[in-house]
Amino acid sequence: MQRYSRLLLLVTLGLNGCGGGSDEDRRSDFARTVDLGPLSMMAVQDSGRIKSFESFARGTLRMVTGAKSIDGQENTFTYLDLIFRPQANFDKDIIYVKKKPIRERIIKALQEAPDVAQARLDSFMETGLTSLRLISHPRVLDLLEEMRKNLITTAKPTNAIYGALNWAKSDNLSFALRIIPTSSTGAEDEWHSVYRLVNAAGAPQDQAHAEMAPQLLEGLAAEQQEKLTSAWSAIAVNWQAQDAAAASTAITEFVGMLPGIAPDVYPDFNRLS
Repeated sequence: MQRYSRLLLLVTLGLNGCGGGSDEDRRSDFARTVDLGPLSMMAVQDSGRIKSFESFARGTLRMVTGAKSIDGQENTFTYLDLIFRPQANFDKDIIYVKKKPIRERIIKALQEAPDVAQARLDSFMETGLTSLRLISHPRVLDLLEEMRKNLITTAKPTNAIYGALNWAKSDNLSFALRIIPTSSTGAEDEWHSVYRLVNAAGAPQDQAHAEMAPQLLEGLAAEQQEKLTSAWSAIAVNWQAQDAAAASTAITEFVGMLPGIAPDVYPDFNRLS
């Protein structure tokens, strides 16, 4: 009977796309139709190295989702979706817990919670993926703090979970996304992140701050910065509205501006790793 129940669960997970074979079918209409092609030409500075956005997104998300694809989405899509729609992803299974004994302890803690369905826990046990909502449950947080104290057996996998929680935050992903060159003098100069771009224009729009001009980022002319900020904001607004056509147009416009900021530094997209 126990073997039959386990087989039934595996079949159910497969039909729901959790086994990986039908992940692509689980993408939303927006994910299927938004044009991410221009992002393949976008460079990211990461720890002094210049990478393609795809390579950077894949490496960063590995610390959140493991090697798992989320709903069959491209890594670049998932990265931006976590930035622009954190609330929509709060209860989506994106946090990977590698060790099965750790999953078992988390499941045991959640089984006593009235708002958690057993089917959700069964899926977690099989796939290793759970949500920010569940991993942030007070019972689980208490358990993680307890396991963190055991330096021999559970501290390392517990710290990996904390790392995943940290990397899944919208602000941290934005801060890590360094895609704006600072000058044409050298590729080693630290590039600006989209977090800095957005927050440079973030002074409150009220009378008290009326005389405050947006902070001008190093290496950018005021007009360049204004256009970049406007284009990035257009991506965010249309992504949140799930308007694929408008988001695609905004992505093309934004990515097209980047090489012109520092043409001597910006790499040819064919050479991006």
